[in-house]
Amino acid sequence: LNELPQSFGKLRCSSALKLASCESLVCLPDSIVELAMLKTLTIRYCTKLCGLPKDFGRLSSLEKMAVRDCPSIEELPRGFGALPALKILTLENCSALVKLVAGFGQLACLEQLNLVNLLLSCYPDDFGNLKRLNKLY
Repeated sequence: LNELPQSFGKLRCSSALKLASCESLVCLPDSIVELAMLKTLTIRYCTKLCGLPKDFGRLSSLEKMAVRDCPSIEELPRGFGALPALKILTLENCSALVKLVAGFGQLACLEQLNLVNLLLSCYPDDFGNLKRLNKLY
């Protein structure tokens, strides 16, 4: 499986999505941002996945997200900071991810941030705006 169909976005009532060990998956369909009820997204061991859709910030119900063991993800999309409900974010073992996107500090609801085994060279200037952040690992 190297790509998911665009029709994937029609699963609008889905509240959780887990993609694991999809080692040939290169990208997610843009239509994933149409999953209006999605609360939890887990992506793990998708070794060729190079990024997330550019309009990712449209996932207005997303509360918990974990991206683990995805060494080809180089950056988060620009609109990532627009996720209005995101409370818990885990980025782990994503070796190509060297910086967090500008606007990251706009994650107004973020309470827990887990950055594990990343090679981050810097943090965005607005990182201090994460007012609700109470757990940083």
